[in-house]
Amino acid sequence: MASGTIYRRKTRAGPSSWVMHATWQEAGRRRQLKRSFRTKHAAKDELARFLGAHHAGNFVQPTRLTVAEFLEPWLDGLTNQGRRPSTLFGYRQVFKNYVLPRLGGMALQDLRVTDVDALYADLLRTGRQDGSGLAMSSVQHVHTAFNKMLNDAERKGLITRNVARLANHPSQAAARASAPEMQAW
Repeated sequence: MASGTIYRRKTRAGPSSWVMHATWQEAGRRRQLKRSFRTKHAAKDELARFLGAHHAGNFVQPTRLTVAEFLEPWLDGLTNQGRRPSTLFGYRQVFKNYVLPRLGGMALQDLRVTDVDALYADLLRTGRQDGSGLAMSSVQHVHTAFNKMLNDAERKGLITRNVARLANHPSQAAARASAPEMQAW
């Protein structure tokens, strides 16, 4: 069961702040979370949001784990699940070439749908090394790998929702339609 309180913190330097202090039990240990706010109203809202999420079972422990830091353990987990080496190689290449340079330093919990939309739009415009855009099918491959990674992070309780699932990505039908027609001998 989670509980919390709000109190005013005074500083010698001048302006004071309001602190939201929440505690809960997790795995037999007492956990706590403290955050500072400028107004009492903002602290109350955050405490209410925290308690509501905790009671609903949607609470995710705040962490600064980045996309780049999560990548290797995630790929190791896929190896343990029996994924083929060619699949893992493809995922590694997709992340190394397209995702990590743009979003690798962002915290998983800070990712927004607009960030993923901007990634896909940027790849379509200037995704290649020569500055030209990637094909829709390549961006579809990036989406598939990124969506899989965020699905697993959501399943493990590291993020509250998979933002790649909500992003505007090229559909497979559009990618196939934009591909050049195959030429048979």
